Amino acid sequence: MVVEYDLDAVDRLQEEFEVIAFGLFRNGRLSGSEAVKDRRVRAWCGVSLTVLSITWYLLESFGGLKEGATMERFLWALNMLQQYPTEENGASRCGGVDEGTWSTWVWYFIDEVSYLENDVILWVNRFIGDVGNDCLLSADGVDFLTRGRKLDSGQPDKDYFSQKFNKPAYRYEIATNIRSSYICWIAGPYLPGVYNDLQIFRMGLRDKLDVGEKVEADDGYIAEREKCKCPHSMRTREDQRRMRGRLRMRQEKLNRLLKNFHTLDVPFRHGASKHGSCVRAICVLVQLTMEQGEELFDMREYHDNMSDNQVAQLYGI
Repeated sequence: MVVEYDLDAVDRLQEEFEVIAFGLFRNGRLSGSEAVKDRRVRAWCGVSLTVLSITWYLLESFGGLKEGATMERFLWALNMLQQYPTEENGASRCGGVDEGTWSTWVWYFIDEVSYLENDVILWVNRFIGDVGNDCLLSADGVDFLTRGRKLDSGQPDKDYFSQKFNKPAYRYEIATNIRSSYICWIAGPYLPGVYNDLQIFRMGLRDKLDVGEKVEADDGYIAEREKCKCPHSMRTREDQRRMRGRLRMRQEKLNRLLKNFHTLDVPFRHGASKHGSCVRAICVLVQLTMEQGEELFDMREYHDNMSDNQVAQLYGI
């Protein structure tokens, strides 16, 4: 189910946001080239003018915004997600506003965008493109860096330790439709020193699946053979390994799209609750971007009954 919106309204919003964005970040100097404008807006806000306009339209349509919630302050929040400045730098970059005012509105809008998860990241979207496969989703645990914590003894808190980074992090589970570019499930944050990918799967996603439904996942899920297809599981077909390798690359591509936002690519300075809001807000923005045609690469060849050779003959992949 794709989010619906008024195209004419979004077009009008794009014109307004273009003026506001260039006034805020470039002292009103507009570039002549549309490509240059788009590149600069993405550098400031992480998304195109179209996507930020759609997001604003949804915020106004679904939740309503409190008094003082302006389009300019919304751009402060997107700039925060994209560049993750300190309060001092963020407030200075956004016209030299008061740091407390900047922080208040940044976190207000990040929370509001994260709440759009209920309208944009939909469980039912796993059925889009369904051709009867056992697996509709690919799932993966992804870690995002955070600052370390210390115990009262002064020793590092190992609950935050991520073996993937050898550094402190928060862990999430994200599941994506295999045959279309739809994020359908987000779980987290979890402490990677406490919960591995399999434990997180068993606490939520496993029980959401229909009878007979499975997910594609890496070997960290191999103990759940009735619910997961893993690369080195005894039940994995040898003649489908290339297809499944492409699928894992696709999941990693999504992880990279999320980490294009600097907030998720550097150690996070705030707490777990704010990190959860940032991850969900960024997932909403990435999903809306994919719905505008910037999709993950196509996996139309994914089929339970097709071998790698058959895929190569039919699709040239």
